[in-house]
Amino acid sequence: MAEVLIFVLLIVAAVAAALNLLREPQSDRYAAERSAWQSAAERLRIGAVPEPGGFGLRLVGIVKDFTVAVESVDPPDSEKPPITRVSVWGPGLPAGLSATRESVLTRVRSAFGFSDVQTGDADFDARILRAGPEADVLGRLDAEHRLELLRFVARGGGRIERGRIVLEETEAVTDPQRLMDLVASATAAAQSFSLHDDKVPERLAASAVRDQIDAVRRRAVEVLVRHYPVAPETRRACATTVENRLNPADLRLTAALHLGTAGLPTLEELLRDPAVPDATRARALARLAEALPRERALPLVEFGMEAGGAMLQEEAEKCLREMRHLPETATLQRWLGARLAPTVELAIAELTARLGSALEPELRPLLTRAEASIRAAAATALGHVGTAASIEHLQSCARDASLMEANVRNAVIDALRAIRSRMDGAQGGCLSLAAEGGDAAGALSVATIDAGALSVAEARDPAPLEAAPARPRPEIRRTQENA
Repeated sequence: MAEVLIFVLLIVAAVAAALNLLREPQSDRYAAERSAWQSAAERLRIGAVPEPGGFGLRLVGIVKDFTVAVESVDPPDSEKPPITRVSVWGPGLPAGLSATRESVLTRVRSAFGFSDVQTGDADFDARILRAGPEADVLGRLDAEHRLELLRFVARGGGRIERGRIVLEETEAVTDPQRLMDLVASATAAAQSFSLHDDKVPERLAASAVRDQIDAVRRRAVEVLVRHYPVAPETRRACATTVENRLNPADLRLTAALHLGTAGLPTLEELLRDPAVPDATRARALARLAEALPRERALPLVEFGMEAGGAMLQEEAEKCLREMRHLPETATLQRWLGARLAPTVELAIAELTARLGSALEPELRPLLTRAEASIRAAAATALGHVGTAASIEHLQSCARDASLMEANVRNAVIDALRAIRSRMDGAQGGCLSLAAEGGDAAGALSVATIDAGALSVAEARDPAPLEAAPARPRPEIRRTQENA
């Protein structure tokens, strides 16, 4: 039994010796690093604590009001040496802020719908991945800091990661001065990108006014209006923006809308400028119609109906409906010759109600307009107020295949039927067309004052879309009173 115990003890001693032999080279490998890091910690006046396992050190402390941590990290590839990582965080660096170099992985991320915060600087946005609250991101990325971040990231291991400035070296650093330089660079970056919350509007306002890129200025104004609507910096930036006529129209529009009453002159200027995009003019008109007294808004709305593109005219028509107002008859008659369909259709509908059959001569030329919706509207209106004098024009429109879209064809047929039905039973001196359904359906008659009538029998089809067949010679009939 004693011999067995002695044998076990010998084996344990041999294993312990072997472990010590294996540990010694590992310990020696970290000796130079520990010495350099200890020296750097003393010179930086920060603490140095052993890493788990006891081979390396981890430096932690306060440098220039920021927390600094320096550590050795194993790379994903186990065959490569450890990475030296410096992390700096502290006041003015929000936890949600991130910025790193674009890569294949980040591009795949974007392809799946994960959007970055857009700065408006297309070149910068293509090279740097940005994440975090948009006000925090844009407030820290004016022209100067965008350039500085590009340089910092270009070092290879530089980035902002969830509110921490991170700088990495792809090898273990054994030179204390090099270690101190890394800490100094990361701390300087932290100071540069640090910005207290109450200073964000001021930085954004400066970008809104001074940045050389239109899209950056636009984004700055949008973020100011969205996140800091009552800040004095926002109002000053918007006032300066509307005064600069070199700014894009949509940027001046955004600023003018935020300024309220003070922005109305700029909105009217944008509305009346034909070079301004139609969508921008439409938004300007909507605000003017809402903010101005009725007597001042109506001329602007009427201007929008006549001078705008499709979007502006649509907005003007909406404003007229909401205001429960339509222009004077003379204005509407002028709109019958407008180039855009919505204006013409509105004029047709309202003038038909106002003028009745007096509008008939002005409706007939509209049957040949290029826009099908206008031809259909004109035919429908003639169905309401037209007389027999319009039948020839409606028939001519019906015979032209190029003018007979389905909606136009239906409107023309309905108009012809309505006119014939309306003219049934005319009194003396009138031209009448008998309605469908009786023995005299389709008969054309001229009634005389003294009860005599001349009638010409026609085909029963109320929609003469094809050439009518030869008709028999008309029969002359005299009433009993004149026999």
